[in-house]
Amino acid sequence: MIVVRPVKYALQDEELKEHLGSKISHVIVQALQTRDDDFEEGDNDSLTIQINNCSLNEVEDQDTNLLDCCELVLPDEDLAEYSNSAMVPELSSKEALELAATKKRYIRHHHNNHRALEIDPFSDSKCAAFYSRVGVIMQSAPALEDVENKVFLKGFQIIPLLSNWEEVLLLTQPDLWCPEAVYHATLAFLSFHKLHQLKSFLEHILLKRSLGHIRTRGFLDQHLYLALRHVSHADPTLFCKAVVMPMNDINQWGGCSLQEASVLGGILSNAYIPSSTGSNMLLALTHLSAHYSIPHSVFIIVFLEKKPVLPFRVLTSLVDHFCSMKDRASKMPLLWYQSMYLFLDLYGTECVSEQKERLLETSQIVFHHHWSSLIGDLIWKLLKLVD
Repeated sequence: MIVVRPVKYALQDEELKEHLGSKISHVIVQALQTRDDDFEEGDNDSLTIQINNCSLNEVEDQDTNLLDCCELVLPDEDLAEYSNSAMVPELSSKEALELAATKKRYIRHHHNNHRALEIDPFSDSKCAAFYSRVGVIMQSAPALEDVENKVFLKGFQIIPLLSNWEEVLLLTQPDLWCPEAVYHATLAFLSFHKLHQLKSFLEHILLKRSLGHIRTRGFLDQHLYLALRHVSHADPTLFCKAVVMPMNDINQWGGCSLQEASVLGGILSNAYIPSSTGSNMLLALTHLSAHYSIPHSVFIIVFLEKKPVLPFRVLTSLVDHFCSMKDRASKMPLLWYQSMYLFLDLYGTECVSEQKERLLETSQIVFHHHWSSLIGDLIWKLLKLVD
């Protein structure tokens, strides 16, 4: 069955393309000039202009077992006790972007009246209609491959270049994008790599959509997985700050589930994590001990397996993290014991005798019939090495 679009709608599209086409080109030219000026001044952080034309068919050429990382591989004992331990509130990326856009409008109104916006949906109704149409296209994977929508997609790709990018992005309704559109949007924002902008996109759009997909369908879509993987390889430090920490902070996002931690942990396991980033993340995770949940142990294990160089401050913080549990529970999940054993196995020789004795005492108080004996034997070996 062939569906023909109404002539009126087609004419409207042509009118919007003609109205915005020249403005889009002008924005790109200005960005290129800015890059050249920064390059001449010797600024190494100059803007990089790169429009990615990635086909959705490329996803099929990636790893065949993309969804393997979405399987939850955790001990049955932990699943029974912790799988329904907390309800996570719904995230609201729209409100966060609207707040940022409102602040920018206020600043422009009071301080930058002399600077006119190249693309301003508030003063140009056709501009607003153009990006509303872009939002409709972003809701359908086949529409992304339609050659007739090339100008609309090009208009989306320049959004990171706009000073009022939050306002324009909201018109496309990110909450309704299909997973393929989120993937392409991630590539577009990565191409320009403006730190604050990319962090906001990752935290309020990519993270929200990824967690929402896991919670509603029980697995992570392959396009969202690829988007997260691209970010983890392009900038692992930013990935940890904008994705891993927010999803673990109960005060910010309400925490995360075991399955979500398993998926993100799988992505981190396959990425290169700088030593400084690994140690900083371990320090940050130990500061969440007051609201401990099993996903914290998942990420502690992931970062410990990267074998970063840990300053004594981080070692002390990890020891305090483990020992703080002896006053809260008589039994902990298996992953907590595994993380303690891994820590002692990798960094036990760097701990002082007092710290080892504290960990030994904790393992006996928070007793497990199998892991407590393994941890105890390992600590005694470490103590004998010192003697």
